[in-house]
Amino acid sequence: MGERLSVRAFEWSLDGAGSFADAAEQAERGYEFPVPDTWLDALGTAEVLVTHFFPIRQGVLALSPRLRVIATLRHGEENVDKDAARARAITVINNPGREAEAVSDFAVGLIIEQIRGLTKSSSALAAGEWLSPSDAAPYARNMRDVRVGIVGYGHVGRLVRKKIAGFGSSVSVCDPQVDDSTIASDGATPVKFLELLQWADVVTLHVRLSRSTHSLIGARELSAMQRHAYLINTARAELIDQEALLEALGSGTIAGAALDVFWTEPIPPGSSVMSARNLIKTPHLAGSTSDSQVESAKLLARRLADTLEMLATQ
Repeated sequence: MGERLSVRAFEWSLDGAGSFADAAEQAERGYEFPVPDTWLDALGTAEVLVTHFFPIRQGVLALSPRLRVIATLRHGEENVDKDAARARAITVINNPGREAEAVSDFAVGLIIEQIRGLTKSSSALAAGEWLSPSDAAPYARNMRDVRVGIVGYGHVGRLVRKKIAGFGSSVSVCDPQVDDSTIASDGATPVKFLELLQWADVVTLHVRLSRSTHSLIGARELSAMQRHAYLINTARAELIDQEALLEALGSGTIAGAALDVFWTEPIPPGSSVMSARNLIKTPHLAGSTSDSQVESAKLLARRLADTLEMLATQ
């Protein structure tokens, strides 16, 4: 690839493909968008391809005979045909942890919000109602006494533990992919999934969506939680069975939930999600800070530089 780099940048125009959120979701689910004609010359000579949302699949690969590296700004590789790329010995780089600070901050904020009833009391006051402490937050307690269960101990889960530990809260972690000794060395207690659900005052989800984690939280899991417990999800909506959660909230099986991700985004008008009891909703904001966008680009640039240096020695 040489020491001198020539860089060309192109914007992805949706051209009638719908909203950006819809297109991004389609890209993750395997849809292959047409390649704009203005990209053809650059793809024909490109050795490195960096993308954010645009999917890199068979069509792009066929137009890129010299390609050696694909780098995606995403945490995962959902918008890259990994098998096709690796069949051609193309190195694929993703960007895990790119929004970990922002998402972990947000998750901790939602935990505090649920324990103390900030949104509920603020909304009531705006409507002219002065709630009693028991009405605003019936299960309020000092954060030091709150038992937090973290499901998934990757970049975000580890930062949530670190930040929650600052309050003195007890923390248990469930992640079959991480050694118990690693979790214990961080000051948390490694536990099985069902044990965590039964123990925690707050359960916060930080796992990747896969076939094995789809509907990870369903009716059975919700019924295992304590009635005063709260569920937090800043990861993927499909980790939770929507109807099971709405039923649990309506029946009081759990005390409440806070979601930053939804099964359909934006939430359709008239959706039962909008009127659900004891459900705090935020419009997919957890990773959206000016800092995280800059840090994401810097993080991928470092990973790409390391990869190019490694390839240059081969």
